[in-house]
Amino acid sequence: MVKKATKILVFFLILFYGNCMSSAQTLRNIKYFNKDILKTIDTIGYYQCIGIYFSDKNYKIITELRNETSRILKFKGNGYIESNTVKPNREGYNGILYSKNDKLKIDLIGGASDGSKIIRSYKLKIEGNRLHLLEDNPFMGSELIYYIYERKAN
Repeated sequence: MVKKATKILVFFLILFYGNCMSSAQTLRNIKYFNKDILKTIDTIGYYQCIGIYFSDKNYKIITELRNETSRILKFKGNGYIESNTVKPNREGYNGILYSKNDKLKIDLIGGASDGSKIIRSYKLKIEGNRLHLLEDNPFMGSELIYYIYERKAN
């Protein structure tokens, strides 16, 4: 009886801890944010995803995954990002914009296949009113996830 109660207690503690994790994500790379980055990014309007692809490390599209129009990014003047893809962290944000080693990057809180939340990093390339986000993951091999976002008026 005690063993069964202990197992149930452990199960609920793990469940509780897992639920708390989604709100406790810390976006540590905010220390690399520089306001000069915002000279090329709109903080009044928003950016809407117009496509998701597999690509190589040079942004060359291999195959289209889906035409996605529901994902939105809104940049704030303090380097934080609001997104509609996942619940925000306890500070109310879903991501950050920063520059590290002279390269623009974005960290976004995203979901993993097991339902937990993780921070995904992306290389950022800006071309006119479009943002190109390429997964920054050295373990993914030759096919990386590539998002294209387009600026929309607010």
